[in-house]
Amino acid sequence: MATRFKSRTRRSRRYLTIVKPSGSLHPRVQKVGPEHFGIVAVDCAKARSKWMLAAFYGRILIPPTVVEHNKQGFDSAFAEIRRAMESHSLGDMLVAIERTGIYHLPVKRAFSSKDFDTRIVHPLTTKQYRLPADPGQRSHRCSVQYQGGKHVRIAGTFVAGGIPL
Repeated sequence: MATRFKSRTRRSRRYLTIVKPSGSLHPRVQKVGPEHFGIVAVDCAKARSKWMLAAFYGRILIPPTVVEHNKQGFDSAFAEIRRAMESHSLGDMLVAIERTGIYHLPVKRAFSSKDFDTRIVHPLTTKQYRLPADPGQRSHRCSVQYQGGKHVRIAGTFVAGGIPL
């Protein structure tokens, strides 16, 4: 005679905050204030990436800049980010990197090694913010201006809507 197993009730995972093993994002934004919270948005490619720094509400602090995937390129980007943190009095910062195959890994390792809080953002998540901003554009190669804005909007929406990053 066959034995029957009780089926387990499956619960859907609902996150109330941006989930990270050591905490969430919205208390950090509230602590320093949204005008003093920076987001570095990185659009990765094979040999070089584009990045920009924006305040939490989308004010661009450093326009889109190309960084080569080598020590000198990353060191100059880190120095520029640290100078901007001091000059714009940013108390806290997050690095949002769009996942692109394996090309985002050197960027993530470089920022993580310098103790930046890095988060990986799924490309389908960023697509839903890029398309309404410029519906006629098929690739995001030319939409560097939207790269930073989309990560800023995503972070703002996730704080308000409770969607995991």
